[in-house]
Amino acid sequence: MAVFSERMTAFVSSRISYLKNLKNQTEQQQMFVELGRKFLNGEELSASELRGLKTLATAEKAAEKAAEATRAAHKLVSEKNEKARKERTRNMINAAGLMGLAGLLDKKTGRPLTSPDLLLGALVELANRNPTDLEKQSWEQSGTALLAKAKADKD
Repeated sequence: MAVFSERMTAFVSSRISYLKNLKNQTEQQQMFVELGRKFLNGEELSASELRGLKTLATAEKAAEKAAEATRAAHKLVSEKNEKARKERTRNMINAAGLMGLAGLLDKKTGRPLTSPDLLLGALVELANRNPTDLEKQSWEQSGTALLAKAKADKD
């Protein structure tokens, strides 16, 4: 059994344990398990079997590394999506907070102070308007004053 390093022998052993627990093994994995068990049991392997085991062990190591890389990639994507979801939620909460400051929502319950239909209609009307620069400036000044008052009340 001196053909493989101790590290490779340990890999063959652990990989066989992993592969045994799979519901469906590929033909390649089945061959690896068969040759690996034979090797670990101290049975004599032909030169062809030994080359095959080395090749299959290399393939299994590559498959393991690929699976690790795939998991790491999934984690990155998941973290990115989680960050985007949290940012979206924060933006929605901030928008609701602005509606509360405007007196459209009950600040304690978050419920509209008017019927949802009326509130939605008013917001649609606002979204569809084409306000003048003067109106926009006036609205911005009102908003700035309300936000400053809310910040002062909070402190």
